[in-house]
Amino acid sequence: MDLHEKQNTHLYTLLSDSVTTLVGSRIVMDHVNDGITVWTKLIAHYGDDVAAEERAAQLFEVFTTGEMDPKCTQLEKFSVGFVRLMKEYNNYCKPSQRLDDQQMLTYYERYIRRVPRLRDLKTQMNTTDRLAKSQNQSPMPVATRLQNYLSNTIILDGDYKKGMLASKRHANLGMIYSGDLDISNILDVDVHAAQSIPD
Repeated sequence: MDLHEKQNTHLYTLLSDSVTTLVGSRIVMDHVNDGITVWTKLIAHYGDDVAAEERAAQLFEVFTTGEMDPKCTQLEKFSVGFVRLMKEYNNYCKPSQRLDDQQMLTYYERYIRRVPRLRDLKTQMNTTDRLAKSQNQSPMPVATRLQNYLSNTIILDGDYKKGMLASKRHANLGMIYSGDLDISNILDVDVHAAQSIPD
């Protein structure tokens, strides 16, 4: 047995262990110990998978037409979800239709264009890139820029939540000081009883 035959048999063994679909298993069984033929037939059969093409078309429509709600309060969740859709599309589409980093960034920036907090971040990154170019430095790489957006959504979400909590605390204290709210209804202890305890 020469090297080619050994590699062919090894490929067949790997494919017979890993292929679990009905049609794929039938192809493996029809070509015993011929890994190259099995591989070629599997590629021919699954290369034009209609379900994958339909899923890719659905995903493409979602990320080319979708826009984030300008009042979105969960920037990280929706940003990460959007990027996952594009990566999932790359898994289902034909190799010639895969999105590169620049295309992913373009679609993401179109998706977030109506969100003021992210639009401000884009302006800031554009300014940084222009400054780098004016100093003969290279601008931020595209993949880094997309990752920068995702990292900053976490910060922006945290800032938003802090702001909301602070405004709720301010409103609650205002209600207490103005007498509109009885503090004994908020706390677990009776404030009046606690004040009457001798030192």
